[in-house]
Amino acid sequence: MKISVNKALSHYISLSIIVLLFQALISRLLPIATYYDEFFELSLIFILLFLKKAISKENFIVLVLVLFTIALGVIGNFKSNYNLSIVPMALDVIVILKPFVAIIAMKELCNPQIVKNVYHNIKNVLELYILLAVALYIPLYFIDRSSAFSQVRFGLPSYAFIAGNPGILGINVSEIIAFLSLNDGYYSSIKGKTILIMGLFLCLATTKGPSLVFVGIFLLLIFLMGQKIRIWQIIVSIIVVLGVSQYQIKTYIKDVTSPRSLLLNTGINLAKEFFPLGTGLGTFGNQVSYDYYSPVYYKTGLAYVWGLRPQDNAMFMNDNYWPMLMAQFGYIGATIFLGIYIFFFAELNKLIDEYKLRKQIFITLYGTLMYMSLASAYLTGTIGELGFLVIGLYIALI
Repeated sequence: MKISVNKALSHYISLSIIVLLFQALISRLLPIATYYDEFFELSLIFILLFLKKAISKENFIVLVLVLFTIALGVIGNFKSNYNLSIVPMALDVIVILKPFVAIIAMKELCNPQIVKNVYHNIKNVLELYILLAVALYIPLYFIDRSSAFSQVRFGLPSYAFIAGNPGILGINVSEIIAFLSLNDGYYSSIKGKTILIMGLFLCLATTKGPSLVFVGIFLLLIFLMGQKIRIWQIIVSIIVVLGVSQYQIKTYIKDVTSPRSLLLNTGINLAKEFFPLGTGLGTFGNQVSYDYYSPVYYKTGLAYVWGLRPQDNAMFMNDNYWPMLMAQFGYIGATIFLGIYIFFFAELNKLIDEYKLRKQIFITLYGTLMYMSLASAYLTGTIGELGFLVIGLYIALI
């Protein structure tokens, strides 16, 4: 019976990874697929509740801290008197929990055999994705440039392939690179090296900050990292990140009129004004707060900023993560979330992996996801869920 359950779980995780990877494309044909990431998250919670009699102490503490922060958010709603409807509050909980549910579920539900089953189920599909993306780079430039490419940056068109936008392609490829390394020594073979080079090329071809950071930090760690990453290596990595992020710093931070800068400053101001709890769930800086357009935006004047207005289809509303946490949960909640992410990194860093390159790749992926959280809410979407799912599989494997 246990074997059949493990096989069923392996197939379900495998299918879900493929759906999450192609969710943007599938959603064009089947709009309901837009909600698959939320469905998958809720299903993982259901499976955890019914298949696991107990979870590890560390994961239990993480869940308690997350639920405590959610409770702070609910109290914040009543204190601030914003968005008291149960629907946006509940939806916001689902959105915020995605990365935590993904990594904890994989760690708790999977064992090395399940991870290997998942790997063998879909590795050919993921390899094909990278091969096709590279092979079609030039043909798509001439045949379907308006769909496959975005704006020109650094003198090069930003490649999106079929991912919807270049940023999503870059992170998806980074996650694929990490997933393929789950097989011991995968990148030691000629095929593996070829796939790796192609994957890094695709990251560069997106010209997006997180993808460039992934390549830069990965190459750095190949030469500097041993079994664990040290403090000085983190400092050097931060310097490299700052070096490849000048475009983002100039465009999003120094320009105080940009939506990202306004969201950042407003999030900090709201955390101060509603100290120590924040404005509460579904009130600021994410899709839920836009769909149920929060009165906070009128109060702060963001409702009149292009890209953040009610009629702008949330063009830039999701271009933040930490400001959203600070505004909705105050400094206490944001600090708790930061502590959880530091815990996950420490857990990843202390793993002993004889296949050193694999650990370097996963450290790089985790760092990239954290870097990405500085400028977007991808962690609360499909990308964040998929990234933390893959990291959870790695921890379960080792």
